[in-house]
Amino acid sequence: ENVKFSVDQGFMWKVIDCSNSISVNYSKIYNYYLRPGSIMTSSKKDQILSGVNDYVDTINGLKNVPYDRKIIIDRWKMGILHSSAKLTDYGGFCNIKEEMKVDYFNCLRTPLLKIKILSSIGIISDKILYIIMKKY
Repeated sequence: ENVKFSVDQGFMWKVIDCSNSISVNYSKIYNYYLRPGSIMTSSKKDQILSGVNDYVDTINGLKNVPYDRKIIIDRWKMGILHSSAKLTDYGGFCNIKEEMKVDYFNCLRTPLLKIKILSSIGIISDKILYIIMKKY
């Protein structure tokens, strides 16, 4: 497959789409271990962007998910921006934002307060958002 980054996200939504019921566990049971040289730590712009079209196509192809697909996509794009802030410099971050066509105003529709706050910061300044995402 040509997708090199965030491949698990599309798969997760395909599983949810086929499920009769879903349980949510808010416990912290998984966390990325960042190894030097791994795909997560050595990903460059092309690798990060490799999954964008696949993910958008996957979400738009869901049949049973009772959520606004645009909100799911916008939430994911903010997550990718967070990862790109950790993995690239400010110029790379801005390039990825532009290539993914992130619209902070659209991201404000996401029901998560964290995404609303980060989107509001992005509306004010990409640089401030980058600094925050890089640090946290």
